[in-house]
Amino acid sequence: MKKIWPAVLCLLFLCSCGKEIDRAEAMQEQYKNLTSYETDVRVSVPRGDETLVYALHLSAQGDAVRATVSEPEELTGVGAVLEGDKLTLTFDDLVLDVGTLSPRVSALSCVPLVLQNFPKVYLDSSGAETLGDVDTLRADFSLTLSGETLACSLWLDASGAPVYTEIAENDKIIAAAEFTNFIFGDILSPDAAQ
Repeated sequence: MKKIWPAVLCLLFLCSCGKEIDRAEAMQEQYKNLTSYETDVRVSVPRGDETLVYALHLSAQGDAVRATVSEPEELTGVGAVLEGDKLTLTFDDLVLDVGTLSPRVSALSCVPLVLQNFPKVYLDSSGAETLGDVDTLRADFSLTLSGETLACSLWLDASGAPVYTEIAENDKIIAAAEFTNFIFGDILSPDAAQ
């Protein structure tokens, strides 16, 4: 009887791992149909010996992501539009074409980068985790951006809404975002798309 328990526990563990991968792949299918969303995020970007923190309202429609800064206070009201790698900044009635965004991950680009690529990538791993008091599904995947390999992790709640994401390079976090008030725009369930 003692020899059977380790085999049973191992089998249960493998079955639960398969369920998490299946859930994560189902979420990827759901995100393939995501054409728009709105969310508030708190983004942290470590730079040298300090961490820059921004509170942003993001509104995405197709490939365009609009952002409005609410923190830090000195940047409140500054807006930005990111289309591909083209960046435009706005403040009051002033519009400034900044040109192309650096290939480096920024506070503005980290959320769209993860959400746009999540449905397209191979999942390295997934698992159930609790963040704060929220039961989540964590999905891990890799991206190559301008020759750099980035490790991404995305935590999703039971409805599929993102809760938190991290992007790391060489085992060092280069951007992280905490989501609040995530609203799916036009999205079809995998069943409705068929």
